[in-house]
Amino acid sequence: LRKLLATICSRPGSQVMRLEALRTVSDKLFLNSMQLRELLGLFAEGSARVECIVTFFGRLVDIHNSKVFRVRAEEAADVDLLRERLGILEYFPYCQPEQASFAFDFRVFDQRIAASLLRKLADAEDPQSNLMAAKFTNEDGVVDPLALGIPKTWGEGDGGQLPPAGSLEVGYRCAPESRNFRVRKEFLEKYGGWQVAADDGEVTWWSSLAGVPEDVLAFVDYLTATASDPMKTFGQIDEASSGAISLQRFEEWFGALDCGKFRHEQQKRVKEIYRYLDIHGDGKVTVKEWRGIAQNWQE
Repeated sequence: LRKLLATICSRPGSQVMRLEALRTVSDKLFLNSMQLRELLGLFAEGSARVECIVTFFGRLVDIHNSKVFRVRAEEAADVDLLRERLGILEYFPYCQPEQASFAFDFRVFDQRIAASLLRKLADAEDPQSNLMAAKFTNEDGVVDPLALGIPKTWGEGDGGQLPPAGSLEVGYRCAPESRNFRVRKEFLEKYGGWQVAADDGEVTWWSSLAGVPEDVLAFVDYLTATASDPMKTFGQIDEASSGAISLQRFEEWFGALDCGKFRHEQQKRVKEIYRYLDIHGDGKVTVKEWRGIAQNWQE
């Protein structure tokens, strides 16, 4: 693959020509998600990246790690096109749905199934916290903010009891401690058609930088410049080795830093960083939640 990349990069030609060259050899290649991510680096335009993913999606050997390359084609228009080209159930982010946003059209059968799956997954993980900013628009254009959440019946049975028309907009998040990888893998095999032998310990957990608050990105940038490993930083903050960091301890540690990025309204901004990390909202940041910083670091 390295030789192929080097050859393509060394030859003059448009993105269309590069895609044609890759299509010519696509049946000879099986790729892992990191290698597909590298191929996407050949293309500056989102439409070309979509074509590259469509070409090699069925040649992946580690679909459970697909978020590694998905974050390289996450503009809304690109995601919509990928779901249209591959099918929403085929391109559904079964193993790592965190940070994903959806707009389901209930007139389309596959999208109804996908919406029901998301409700089922939330039930298996954390139905109170995982479904975010849900909004249902009926066929007459009347918006229901779903103040009580997405109805539980929408996830019942095989396909749920969903309205025959309308659209649902919703995002998904999940604290690491609440993940139910067994259910995620079952859905991937049943509805995505993939056979996966990996367990959650073999998944390359990844994060997108899209939608991450600016202060969190600035904090990650600071750690990148001053620390060798963000997980070691967790150990430095968690002096008692309790496996969790309180807001008070995080503020104490942050206050001792010489970080010019946060001198203006530092206390308020530090609390916002902490709230972002505390996915459960239980007043403590566990080592698993802190790994979100490490994932941002990777990206």
